[in-house]
Order: sequence, then C-alpha cells, then structure tokens
Amino acid sequence: MANKWFEHPWIERFLPDHMRPVDDHIFSDSHGLFIVEEMEAAIDRVIARAEELRQSKRLKRENELFLFRMKLTARRIRITSSEKERSQAAIQKTVTIDYVRSTDGHTPAFLREALVHYMKNGKMHARNIEKSSYFQHIFRKLEMLDYTLQGRAPRDIQLHTAESVQTEKAPEETPVKWHAALDRFYQHYVVQDASIPPDIQQEIQQIAQELEELRSTSSLQFDVEEEYLVERMLSREIPDLIETYRLLEPNHRHEQHDALLQALEAMHRRIGSLRMEQNDVHARKMRQLLKINEKRYRQEKKF
Repeated sequence: MANKWFEHPWIERFLPDHMRPVDDHIFSDSHGLFIVEEMEAAIDRVIARAEELRQSKRLKRENELFLFRMKLTARRIRITSSEKERSQAAIQKTVTIDYVRSTDGHTPAFLREALVHYMKNGKMHARNIEKSSYFQHIFRKLEMLDYTLQGRAPRDIQLHTAESVQTEKAPEETPVKWHAALDRFYQHYVVQDASIPPDIQQEIQQIAQELEELRSTSSLQFDVEEEYLVERMLSREIPDLIETYRLLEPNHRHEQHDALLQALEAMHRRIGSLRMEQNDVHARKMRQLLKINEKRYRQEKKF
C-alpha cells in the first residue's frame, strides 16, 4: 500500500492539482452529463469503424456545443474533449485522456493521464478523473476499442486504472437507520390503543403509511439531514409526545389534545414535503435527460 499513500483523504489537500480527484458534481448537471455521454457515443462510433482504422488516425467529431478529438497510434489513444464557448455550462470543461495501449498479451494497458481542466472563480483548475464514477464506462470503452483494433478477444487485456472495476468488491450496504426506526414505530405506536383518541391514532397511522410508501420507493434519495430528521421523528419526537400525553391526568389530556394533534399534523406535512422534494428531484433529472437527447439528436453528426 506504500505506493497508494497519496490516495488517503488527509493528504489530498497537499497534492498538486493534477493528482487531486475531481468533485463529481462538476459532471452531475445536464451539461456535464452531455459531455460524458457525447464522449461515449464518439468512442462507440470509432469501435464500429475499427476494421478501417488499423493505421494511425486523427479523428474529429463536433457540433455547436461540443468538440471531440482522438489521435490513434500503434501505442496510444489520446482524447481531447471540450465544451465550446456557445455551451451554456456554468463551468466549461476540457477532458484529456492518454491511454497507453496493450502491445501483447502480457503487457497490460494503462492510463497515463486522465484529467479535466476547467475555469472556476477566475482560476484554471486541473483534476484527476480516474476514479470518477462518470468516466468508468469511458475507460472500459477505450479498453474495448484497444482489443477491437488488435482483433483480440475482450478478456485478453485488462485496463489498469487507479480503481479496478473487475477486482474491487462492492461495499456492503449500510443499514438505513430510519427504516429500523419505522419498524419499531409500527410495533409500539401504530397498533390500536384505547388510551389514544381516535383522531390522534389516525394521524399516527397516516404518518407511518406515508413513510412506508417512501421506504418502498426504490429511487428514494434522502440526504443525510433528511434521514436524520425522519429517524429522530420516529425514535424520539413522536414517542416522547405520546408517552408524555399518556402520563397526563384526564383533564390535562383534554387541554393538550389539540396541541398534540397539531404537532403530529405538522410532522405529517413535513413528510409530505419530503415526498414532493423527491418528485422534484426526479422531474429535474428527467428534464436534464431530455435536454441531453435534444442536443444529441438535433442534427446528424459525423466524424
């Protein structure tokens, strides 16, 4: 592990620009996704023409927003891809990838360079993209292009990047705290209880039902703060309210009934707003995907 010392998070801020990993948010908006997907499409076209590209070639692909250049030699595949000035991206980017090809069955291919250059706050930055989740498919496609050009089977070579997709085990899934809290909440508070007035019991059941529907949504993407909010609500806030209400004398319960119901209704509304926020996330993603496809297929593109 000695040669991986620079990958430790604590030392990242001391690294030169070209060794520091890119923040993936640079490619997470519609413009970032567009340049990544356009690169993939360009490499796919080269793979489809591999039979006629045995010799060294310089290839170019562009539209009004995007420029892609590839230089093919017997030893290297070098790519430069950039957004044009007409692009409305807040952060305009240029991606460079220098792939050293496998020369025989015993010499593995590797990435000599994989960087993105961009201007931010009036300063030019360079960041490493070898580990970026947005570029792993592109690295695989370069591997495929390499062996296709050589007429070799896909398993004959392996691209060695800083993050080996083939050998790395998937991380174990971390249990979601609010899921376990919801199970306990069902067990202790959703069942009918004669000590709880029907309208309060109904509000508790509706909260549990709303959260159960959110839990069953496969595309749910709560952030850390939202997960903590829901877990706290189920584990502490509602139980504290209910248990304290049960300890009151009957006349005091009557006095606090409306306040308790209003508190539960406010929590229910907050959960409903989380659902709306999730719908907004999905709607924004859909709009981004539609923008990408509109730009990609607006006109016929040729090398």
